[in-house]
Amino acid sequence: MFNGKVTAPQVRELFIQETDSDRFPVTLPVVLEPGEINAKIGDIVLVEGTGLNEEMMQTLMALDEFRGRDFTGKEINEIKEAFGGFVLEQIVKHAGSPVGNYLYEAYQNKLNEKQQAEARKRSASVREDIPEHMQAGVLPSASACPVLLVLHRKAP
Repeated sequence: MFNGKVTAPQVRELFIQETDSDRFPVTLPVVLEPGEINAKIGDIVLVEGTGLNEEMMQTLMALDEFRGRDFTGKEINEIKEAFGGFVLEQIVKHAGSPVGNYLYEAYQNKLNEKQQAEARKRSASVREDIPEHMQAGVLPSASACPVLLVLHRKAP
């Protein structure tokens, strides 16, 4: 359990290793924001409890679904272009949110120059459908708000 305060919603990554010699740890993005955040790690990896973490999980599931598509017979450039388009679509969908900012930072190298320019333009915009306090860098007051992160690990 981690307990603290944040002055603005921000994405941080948890790195989870099974053992000290684990060469492929799980990386789990978590949005630190006011409230109780529950991270469940086991057969299924899930973060829930706050609005932005729910948004992040839906986005990560969409990424997994994209990766699960059948690309048989496609050229590598076609797959890269399709993935870049998908990532741009997600960045635009989550523009003005810490989730959109995270996607841009994490995946900008998967975008071509035109897509990067579009993503930069869109990620700087403010979304009308996100309450102001949930937008990137905005909390209801200038003071720090409490955050509780609870990790639930399923025994191997």
